[in-house]
Amino acid sequence: YAVEGFEWAVLDYLVKPFSLARFLQTMEKATRALQTAPFTPAAPLATFTSPVLPDPTLFLKTDRHLTRIEIDSILYIESLKDYIRVYTTTDNYLCHQSLTDFTARLPADRFCRVHRSYTLALDKINQIRQHCAHIGAATIPISRAHRNDLYHRLGK
Repeated sequence: YAVEGFEWAVLDYLVKPFSLARFLQTMEKATRALQTAPFTPAAPLATFTSPVLPDPTLFLKTDRHLTRIEIDSILYIESLKDYIRVYTTTDNYLCHQSLTDFTARLPADRFCRVHRSYTLALDKINQIRQHCAHIGAATIPISRAHRNDLYHRLGK
């Protein structure tokens, strides 16, 4: 949860069971942080109501490493049973994750599931011919179940 913690700008992380000394250390950090930025009742509300810009990157767990990739560089994602392969403009990455879970992490307005085994970036499609999307040299099948959604999102 470290990556999500940085996104929320957490001050500290306590792992159960924690000692009283460790808890007091965390409270000390919180007190110092509040002294530098005074608490106002409107501040927490503004945090949740202000628009949050999506992070232009995400982390992939590949070969026991976390690799940061730019969302804009993703061409398409292919499902390989319990794994996915993420194809980008520069490389491809094999990850132990489901296509459904990974697709949920992507901006819904820019990516579309087109087959049970493929999700693709809408802005990277070069051509659609014979129920297949062409992205560079790759040919990605479009299933009947996902065809109408794709065509609707492309404005056809």
